[in-house]
Amino acid sequence: MPHREQHVLQFRLEAFNALNHPSWGSPQRNILAGAPFSEAPANAARQGFGVISDTSIPMRQVQLALKYSF
Repeated sequence: MPHREQHVLQFRLEAFNALNHPSWGSPQRNILAGAPFSEAPANAARQGFGVISDTSIPMRQVQLALKYSF
């Protein structure tokens, strides 16, 4: 929005993941995650094998900017 010929005010809004849709990450692939050697695959479900517990992209982010050029 030009105010005068030499003065310009610029407003900017940037949004990343604006609708906040989850994009799930990879499942836990290590069947021995945190298990001692004696407990190997018998308690894989308790160790979280195959569980998807994180997202591959961050939550909604909005950035506002105001720039005045003269």
